[in-house]
Amino acid sequence: MLSEGGAPSGRKGEVAVSRDLVRAHEDDDVAAEARHARFGRLPEPVRVEDLIEERPAAAPDPARFAYNSDEWLVRYCA
Repeated sequence: MLSEGGAPSGRKGEVAVSRDLVRAHEDDDVAAEARHARFGRLPEPVRVEDLIEERPAAAPDPARFAYNSDEWLVRYCA
């Protein structure tokens, strides 16, 4: 069996684990907890209303809606 330094130990059936290996495993656990805290759940769904922006393609022309439907009577029938 291997001792802490990697050399065989004299005890039968016992495996010594390196402190660096244990520390690395604890670091992996901490990293896994951090990943789970950050990515452990799905993000909130995005609504369709938030994906669409409506705005006019061109500036409104005030003369376009200034038509008077009775004006032709004044011009042509007077």
